Amino acid sequence: MFRLFVVNLVEKRKNVYNGIGMNENDGREKKTMRSMYKKILYLFFIVVGLTFVVFNYIY
Repeated sequence: MFRLFVVNLVEKRKNVYNGIGMNENDGREKKTMRSMYKKILYLFFIVVGLTFVVFNYIY
């Protein structure tokens, strides 16, 4: 569901920037997508690490 939201956001942005120039648009998109994926990855690792620690603490 979250991935769908991200894709939708990117499509909307593409439609907005279409008139400006494709190349700079592509660069900007890739950068935002990369930072987004980094954030998601970090969040995922933090959650997994926390659950691991909590489970070790409980059991």
